[in-house]
Amino acid sequence: MRECLRSNLEAIVGDTGDTGEIKSEVREQINAKVAEWREEGKAEIVPGVLFVDEVHMLDIECFSFLNRALETDMAPVLIMATNRGITKYVGNLH
Repeated sequence: MRECLRSNLEAIVGDTGDTGEIKSEVREQINAKVAEWREEGKAEIVPGVLFVDEVHMLDIECFSFLNRALETDMAPVLIMATNRGITKYVGNLH
């Protein structure tokens, strides 16, 4: 089953371009396919745990992404770890 899902998603995603970013059209296609699989009972979305080590290496854009992920209905449990004490992160003046 997992290989079937992977091959279907690879067929949908295709070329992501030079930047590695997934185009908005592709994201919409994936969301539609996942919604279809959920309705058919082929897929179930289960919230998980997101563990981020070396969190002091993240920049402001990464924290913004994590914030958006935590605001969703299926928000993961987020665990952050670092070996640093109080530190500034890239993009923050304070």
